[in-house]
Amino acid sequence: MLALLELMNKALVAQPRQEKIASLLLYNEEKIYYFIDSLFNKIVPFNYFDQRIFSAKRTYGDITFSEIPLDAKLTPKTALNISYVFLMALSQKMCCPGNTEKLLSDEKNIYKMIDQLFEIRPAFNIYEYRQFINHAPLDNFREVQDFNGNDFIVCTADEVCEPWGHKSGDRVRNPNCVGDEMTIIGVAPFLEKGDLALWTADDSLRYKNPDKCIVGAWRTPEKF
Repeated sequence: MLALLELMNKALVAQPRQEKIASLLLYNEEKIYYFIDSLFNKIVPFNYFDQRIFSAKRTYGDITFSEIPLDAKLTPKTALNISYVFLMALSQKMCCPGNTEKLLSDEKNIYKMIDQLFEIRPAFNIYEYRQFINHAPLDNFREVQDFNGNDFIVCTADEVCEPWGHKSGDRVRNPNCVGDEMTIIGVAPFLEKGDLALWTADDSLRYKNPDKCIVGAWRTPEKF
């Protein structure tokens, strides 16, 4: 556990961080606990029909840390506080020593995941997506179906679609089929991996289920 904590601390200070985002991370420390869960492949809930809405802590008042300038760099005190939360989360969530050895051998992945902790856009970060959909209006969601007939819900809000380069309803060319077009529907967790994906409806599948939109997932915005 200490070796893994040391690696996470190295990743934390491996590049300049914003003090403001670090303060937001400390305020929403559940994000760190979710990160530790994902390290050990623990099951997390999705926004499918059995659990439509994620649980998210409701907050009141100004939690934007507007008093902290955007160009302020991570301070040693805040870095130590984050490291302490790392330690607390590891001590409560850690399991499978064999998996720990695998994690320690893949430093690049740990560095990447620490970087993702500081990603605050709900389009690309599963925790931020959870928080966003818990407060979004109901008209920002659409019921769809995957290729296997599984029903689930995607978020069609501009806040989660535009970072991918499109709005819900946009028509785009299918990069895998010449002349074929798709319609951008929305963003939701990928069914197997849990990271976020952009879900689109292919014209060639429009009649597979006349009552529901059939969608496929794109996980890299460069596809478009």
